[in-house]
Amino acid sequence: MHQHFSTFNFEPKPAEKSFTTQDFADLQVLSQLAWFDEFFLQEEGVKKLVAKQRNYSPDDQKFVIAKQREILATVLPAYAQAAQKGAIEISASPFYHPILPLICDTDAGRASSPGLPLPHQRFLHPEDAREQLRRGLELHERVFGIRPRGVWPSEGSVSDEAIRIAHELGVRWMATDEGVLGRSMGAYFDRQREGVLRADAARKLYDIYRYEHDSAEMHMVFRDHSLSDLIGFVYAGMDAEEAAQHSSITLRFPVNRFWHQERMRWSR
Repeated sequence: MHQHFSTFNFEPKPAEKSFTTQDFADLQVLSQLAWFDEFFLQEEGVKKLVAKQRNYSPDDQKFVIAKQREILATVLPAYAQAAQKGAIEISASPFYHPILPLICDTDAGRASSPGLPLPHQRFLHPEDAREQLRRGLELHERVFGIRPRGVWPSEGSVSDEAIRIAHELGVRWMATDEGVLGRSMGAYFDRQREGVLRADAARKLYDIYRYEHDSAEMHMVFRDHSLSDLIGFVYAGMDAEEAAQHSSITLRFPVNRFWHQERMRWSR
């Protein structure tokens, strides 16, 4: 099929006229099979479809859809079981993925970016932000059978007001990006070769912070932005072994140096 498409210089319009209904059916099935995890590709029915390669029937299409639904139906119960056993902890998120600080007050945008153009009509509804977070926490509890203690806010957006609301709703910790920590402390996280953090930067980033303001308290953790981007966008296009080795170096090297320095400090 790729060869057939190449005869039209990969131009979709002329190719579209020459593709048959069967061609499109094959593309539909193959595109969905490509998304199956390698573990499921070994299951008998799926394995047969992979080996077939072309001339897929409507029954084959229905089988793929049914198999996808069957696999997806096992995901949330598996996470719930692991969470209830204490094997993992799952963070929650506000219900409709809003930017909580801007729901609380659009003028909050000036706190991190002075001079930022803001709406002429100020939006000021912390009660809406509270409802968004309350619904997210309650849905999480219904699905996973356990009340979440931690929240990853939409896009990692935090503010004093958003943290206060989370505290009042029983949230114990929140996660956001290293950029927030850097701007709060005036300490940025420069990387060395291979994107490796310096030991002093790792000491600051790979730690748990405690936020306190008025009556609000919150434990804060900050993601490694560089490593997150590598996992999310880069490693998928690399050889698996090379990607694993790179992630190991990127994460372990600064941490090992950090603990070495700590041991030296305490041995004095």
